[in-house]
Amino acid sequence: MRPLLVLPLLLLPAPALADCVVLLHGLARSDASLLVLQETLEFHGYRVVNEGYPSEDAPIADLVGYVGQAAARCGDERLHFVMAQRTVAIAEQIRERERAVIPA
Repeated sequence: MRPLLVLPLLLLPAPALADCVVLLHGLARSDASLLVLQETLEFHGYRVVNEGYPSEDAPIADLVGYVGQAAARCGDERLHFVMAQRTVAIAEQIRERERAVIPA
């Protein structure tokens, strides 16, 4: 019986303190494809950056700049990325650039 009393509490939004999520839509998609996820994350207290980028028109190397700008909007907040499988290549390029700037 007690688990039934706790269950409604799990459905309430929990604040995500100083957490920001950058959503990266898939290639040949748009930011509208992630609106439901954006609203869900915001409901649970996350700040969300969901901006479109020219996923079909620009090479992956150029898309890194768009992602960097989106991440910069999070400021000093803890940063999370949610991305489609094909956009992982963008994240890998960012990681490589960061490694070149910040030696391990």
